[in-house]
Amino acid sequence: MAWPDDPPAGHFHAPPASGVGTVEDVVLTWASVDGVATVRLAGGLARALIPQPAPATTRWSAAPMAASAAERWLGAPVNVMPTEQRLLQAGRSLWNLRQFDLARRTRGARAMGDWLRQAMSPAWRPVRVSIALFVLAQIIGLNLWAWHQQSEVEARRGAIQALVKKTFPRVGAGDVQRDAAAVMLRETQSLRTLAGKAGDSDLEPMLQAAAAAWPGERPPVENVRFEPGKLTLAAGGWSDRQIEEFRNALRPAGFRVDASEGRLVLTRGRSGAAA
Repeated sequence: MAWPDDPPAGHFHAPPASGVGTVEDVVLTWASVDGVATVRLAGGLARALIPQPAPATTRWSAAPMAASAAERWLGAPVNVMPTEQRLLQAGRSLWNLRQFDLARRTRGARAMGDWLRQAMSPAWRPVRVSIALFVLAQIIGLNLWAWHQQSEVEARRGAIQALVKKTFPRVGAGDVQRDAAAVMLRETQSLRTLAGKAGDSDLEPMLQAAAAAWPGERPPVENVRFEPGKLTLAAGGWSDRQIEEFRNALRPAGFRVDASEGRLVLTRGRSGAAA
């Protein structure tokens, strides 16, 4: 209940068993910048401990049972301070003996707990209500925006399906609903085949693209293999530089070139067009 302080403080108190304090029973706790000491008033040690004269700013106090004896010994009035009040005053001190190895390791948890208790107090009720309303408004807004976006997606999907049904009436409604884009691509390729026109993934366009990108220092290709959308060319003896130049030349046209075991494989599709 006492700590080194400036200005100094002196508190008179008596042991609990002594009853009403007398000068012989009263104890003085003296606190200054030099430290804290507790001595009995009987004898000359207490007089020697306190500077003579005592600083004018000294704060004198006494427990109720020791107040009269303290005033007789001091020759001046003292502030009566019960033990409870002194404990409360000590609780507001900046001193903390629990430091270093004695310090608690849960300061963060204590601070969080104190903040939560303060946040749940009646004084913070308007803040809690405002935060709750703000969060509720955000949730409602996000749901409305998601519903709006979903409606737009459904509308665009319906427009695509309607276009496919109108363009290709003989296609079943189930196929259109599953993958309208795939149905449109398939039917377009069928119409191109019936019209006798080569598609982007047919042999002729792929051979023309390969011939346009063929390195001038390489002889004509010796072996060709074709599958729908896939053209395999023999490329024995090609250097890495020639393969890379061939690949770069075909990439803008939407072709993908894979090289392995003396073969060049050209493919064209969605992945190739994206590349």
